Amino acid sequence: MRRGQIEFGESLMVVIVLVFLLIIGIVFYFSATQGSLRGEQQYREEIESVKLAKAVLGLPEVRCGSYDAAGTCIDGLKLAALSRMLNASDKEFDEPAWAYYGRLFGYATIKVNVPPVGGPAEEYVLYHDKPDTETASSRQFIFTTLYDPVSETQRLAYLNVTRYTVVQR
Repeated sequence: MRRGQIEFGESLMVVIVLVFLLIIGIVFYFSATQGSLRGEQQYREEIESVKLAKAVLGLPEVRCGSYDAAGTCIDGLKLAALSRMLNASDKEFDEPAWAYYGRLFGYATIKVNVPPVGGPAEEYVLYHDKPDTETASSRQFIFTTLYDPVSETQRLAYLNVTRYTVVQR
C-alpha cells in the first residue's frame, strides 16, 4: 500500500509539472502574439497616415497647376485660402466644407511647414480635429515644394500629418 501511494504521488507531481509548463507556454504564446498584433496595427496606422498625406497632396484645392505632373507641389495661395476657410471662426461659412473635409481626413492634424531656407519659416495648419477621448497617433512627414504664384518661386516644404485613432479599452 505504501508503494502505491508513492507511485500515485509521483504521477500527480508529473501531471502538475506538465500543467504548469503548459500554462507557461500558453502565456508566452499569447504575449508574443499580442506584441505581433500591436506591431501590425502600428504598421497599418502608418500606412493610413501615408495614404492621408498622399490624399492631401492630390487635392486640387492645394495642388499646383497643370505643370505639376508628379503632384508633389503645393500652391501657397490655395493653401493659405483653404487653411483660412477651414480654421475660420465663422462656422456658418465653413460648416459644409468642415463636414466634407472631416469625412475625408477624419481625426487628424495636417500642417505644411516651410523651413527658414530662402525666406522666413512658415506653418500652415490646414486641418485639425482631435478626438476628446484617449488616442494613439501616427505621424508622417513628406517633403514637397511650396509654390508662390505671385513671385513664381518654389520653396522646400514638408507635409506634417498626424493621424489619431481612438484607443479601445
